[in-house]
Amino acid sequence: MKKIIQSYIKFKSKFKPKNDFEFETANYNRLSLINRALNNFDKKNCRYLEIGLGDCNNYNSISLDINNKYGVDPAFDSVNNIHGVKSDEFFKNNDQTFDVIFIDGLHHYDQVLDDLKNSINSLNKNGIIFIHDMIPLNKMSQEIPRNKQKIWTGDVWKLCYNLMNSKNLKFIIANIDCGVGIVKPSDNCVLNLDFENNNLKTYEDFKTLYHLLPIKSAKDSLEFIDK
Repeated sequence: MKKIIQSYIKFKSKFKPKNDFEFETANYNRLSLINRALNNFDKKNCRYLEIGLGDCNNYNSISLDINNKYGVDPAFDSVNNIHGVKSDEFFKNNDQTFDVIFIDGLHHYDQVLDDLKNSINSLNKNGIIFIHDMIPLNKMSQEIPRNKQKIWTGDVWKLCYNLMNSKNLKFIIANIDCGVGIVKPSDNCVLNLDFENNNLKTYEDFKTLYHLLPIKSAKDSLEFIDK
């Protein structure tokens, strides 16, 4: 029996997907970057929006008054400034503008692109947008639809094509926490919305694209936020 168990463990570990990319070992995560950005605004008037609340830990840790932060997630009931609807519906009826927006909703490329487009249209001047999960750990983590992966980035990585081919927009990826995209649009930003010419279809395409991405260290990312 002991030999059978040992053989099973070896078999299981052999086929366990490994992480294909190394993230920086640093005491920073998405919350660190978001709060850094919030510190650059007047806390009394700053407005924060989070798309996709998950376990709500990130949202609850945002260092703003409850009246200045908004959340969107259909898995939640609508209470206070949390809207229990899909992001498309929220933006359709939204008349607020925000200084900092964090996108971490449905990890499907077409939906994240819509969330980014709507976020840019709802962003105040000098505002900043964060996008989670831009660097998949491995092939399994980015598969669509989700299939019980513990860490699921989806195909958010395809959004890199649009951001790298947009005009009047600054974009980097912090090499922490599954890749945190940081987007700083200018007043005359033109977001690339091209689906047809985005030939990034497979995980092998991402591995080729990876070396072209504007991936930065945590330190450089914090400096980028402050500029």
